Amino acid sequence: EAAFPAADTNGDGVLDLSEFMESSFSMFEGVKKRTDDILVTLQRVVKVLEQQKNQGRKETPPVEIYVQSHEKPDFQPPHAAWQEEGTEDNPEKNMKEWKLSGEVALPLTLQTAE
Repeated sequence: EAAFPAADTNGDGVLDLSEFMESSFSMFEGVKKRTDDILVTLQRVVKVLEQQKNQGRKETPPVEIYVQSHEKPDFQPPHAAWQEEGTEDNPEKNMKEWKLSGEVALPLTLQTAE
C-alpha cells in the first residue's frame, strides 16, 4: 500500500502497465550497482564456512537475525534504502532501525550453486 503513491506517477489513482513496469524495474537499480559487492561478501562467507567444516565443526556459530523495529516502517525505494545500512567500516550505522529477532546455527553441509 505504501508503495502505491510512488508507483502512480501521474496521480490518477490507477496503475497502468507502464507505471507498473517502471516501478517493478526501478527496484533493481540500486541492487544492480552492488552485485559485485554482494558476490564478494558471499564468497567470504563460503570461505569461512569451508574453513570451519575442515576443522570438524557441524554448524556455524549462531547467526543473528534482525528485523525492522517499526511495525510499519516507511517505504523507501531500493535505490535509496541501502544507503542508510551499515558498512564494513561502520557496521553499527542506523542500528536503531533494527531489532534482534532470533539466532540460528546453519549446517556446514550447505552447498553453493551457480
